[in-house]
Amino acid sequence: MSENNVVSTQYVEDLSNRNKTNLIRAINKIIEARKLKQREVAEILDIKQPRVSDMYNEKVEKFSLDTLFDYFVLLGYQIEVEVNETKGKPLTTKISKVS
Repeated sequence: MSENNVVSTQYVEDLSNRNKTNLIRAINKIIEARKLKQREVAEILDIKQPRVSDMYNEKVEKFSLDTLFDYFVLLGYQIEVEVNETKGKPLTTKISKVS
């Protein structure tokens, strides 16, 4: 693998992690606002409690963007994603409560 590919792969991974961190923080804010316990969150998201703990602790490497998008839906939100062409900018997201 060439050096350019290594740098490019690292860049993509860093950008993905920034996007996932932003989404996890938004999910955590929703959970905190609802004053949900980890057990309740696990039930809503249909996951085990240790996975909820991973989310609270922002272990981004354990989550895919698709999974995080699904969590918003399960929490009653819709998410719109805008892809930016500007290198180094994370995704722009608009999160809104489904009425």
